[in-house]
Amino acid sequence: MKRVYGLLIGCAMVMAVGVAAAEEGHHPPAVAGSPAFERIKALAGQWGGTSQMGSEAATPTVVGYKVTSGGSAVVETLSPGTDHEMVSVYHDRNGKLMMTHYCMLGNQPELQLTDADDQHLTLSLAGTQGIGSAQEAHMHALSLAWSGPDQLTQTWTSYADGQPKDTAVFKLSRVKSH
Repeated sequence: MKRVYGLLIGCAMVMAVGVAAAEEGHHPPAVAGSPAFERIKALAGQWGGTSQMGSEAATPTVVGYKVTSGGSAVVETLSPGTDHEMVSVYHDRNGKLMMTHYCMLGNQPELQLTDADDQHLTLSLAGTQGIGSAQEAHMHALSLAWSGPDQLTQTWTSYADGQPKDTAVFKLSRVKSH
């Protein structure tokens, strides 16, 4: 019996040393992405400001960005903790920025980068990936415009029946970096 306990203690010590070694620097390298994806990664942190849908009054809002999965994805949470909370996940596919938007409309449209310069990124619907058809109500496009490193305006365009329906504008300032 002492031999079994000794063997178990020995195995536990080997496992503990292995875990400690893994935590001390055997991490996979951070994923470097396209220039557009690196711009999204730089948003990491909390942002605050206002959101305005169409002609409705602007309301206070919060948006959070978190880099995850070894630097290969960024999770954006719009209006966390509210009835309007939505999540989008940004990532590169074959060197091109993509985003899946988990919408309160109950679908998951996939958008891809269609235009970029030093101040703007524009993503548009990639086919009908994540929606039933082009006629279904869905988020169709997103424009991100920087007016400084800590100032961001998002313009979301929804479609219904194959036509533009509503525009939501988020005017944001960085509150806290991660």
